[in-house]
Amino acid sequence: MGSNQDQTRKRFEQSSSETHSVNPEMSVQLTQSDHNQSTKLFTDRTSVGHAVRCFLSPFDAMLDGLGLISQELSVHFEIRPVRNVAPEAFLSCRGFQRPLSFHLAWLAHDYRLVVRENGCLTRLTLTQGRRPRGDSDQQSLQIDSDMWTIIDALHQQAGLFAWRETQKAVRQWLDAPASARDALERAFCLRDDPPLIQFAPNEAKQLALYDPEAARWHFVQRQVFG
Repeated sequence: MGSNQDQTRKRFEQSSSETHSVNPEMSVQLTQSDHNQSTKLFTDRTSVGHAVRCFLSPFDAMLDGLGLISQELSVHFEIRPVRNVAPEAFLSCRGFQRPLSFHLAWLAHDYRLVVRENGCLTRLTLTQGRRPRGDSDQQSLQIDSDMWTIIDALHQQAGLFAWRETQKAVRQWLDAPASARDALERAFCLRDDPPLIQFAPNEAKQLALYDPEAARWHFVQRQVFG
C-alpha cells in the first residue's frame, strides 16, 4: 500500500477540521463476559489508542463477530446500531468522541478471502481520531465527510452503486434472526469457493465486499485505495 496509505491514515487520525456528517445507523459490536457486568464496545488497537469498531453494514459486523465468538466462547455478543447504544459509551473522560475504527472491506488475494491462522477473515480498516462532540449530537457519531468519499468510491469500483439501499434492507435483518442466519450461511458457503487463503495481509492485492441481497462477493484491486 505504501506511503499513500500512511498519509491517508495520518490525515484521518489527526484531522479535526474536516466537515463532519452524522450516521446514527452505523453498527457496533458489544460484549459482556458476564451478564452481571456492564456492556462494553469492541475496539481495535490503533496509533491513536483503542478505537471503537464501526461497521456500515450489520452483516459485516455479524461476519466478523462469528470470529470473535469462536475465540472466546464465554463472551456474550450482539450488534446494535449506534442510536441504540448509550451515548456515553462513545465519549472519553474529557467529553470528546472516542477514536473510531471503520471497517472498509475484507482482504483478498487471487479472488480468495485472506484468513489469519485462527481462521478469521482479515479486515481493512481506517481510523478516525477523537472528535469534539456537541450536545445536540449525542445519539450520533461524528464521521468525517472524506470517509464517505472513500466508501462511495470503493462500492462504485465494485459495481455496488445501490449500496445504500442494500444496507437499509440488511439493517432490517436485525429484527429477523432467521433471515440474518440464512444470509450468513450463504456467505460462508460462498467464501469457501474458491478456497480461503492464508496470506500476509500487507501483500494481499485485493479487497472484497459482500452483497448480502445478491449473495455475491465483489473484488477490487487494493492499490486503487492505497
